Amino acid sequence: MALAETLKSPIVHALGGKEHVDYDNPYDVGLTGFIGFSSGYAAMHACDVLLMLGTDFPYKQFLPQGVRTAQVDIRAENLGRRTRLDRCNTSVTSGTSLLKGRRPS
Repeated sequence: MALAETLKSPIVHALGGKEHVDYDNPYDVGLTGFIGFSSGYAAMHACDVLLMLGTDFPYKQFLPQGVRTAQVDIRAENLGRRTRLDRCNTSVTSGTSLLKGRRPS
């Protein structure tokens, strides 16, 4: 939530990530994917940069085209598996680095 607050950005999640987002999170705009909401879909398609954290989001048809995309995952095999990436990282400390305004190592 601290990263969303710093970036003033919405949080969109798939069903698998729902349990990791607090029910009262002010940045949560809802689910996306086959059982998602239009709010999650719209937020992803209105973004300047899509930051995918720890997800192997399987629904390519829901991902926006033509936006810069960055992905962070501890499983390197998931990076770029579903969409073209502009940046990627396997570092567990990437989120902390982003909060501090540094490039992840």
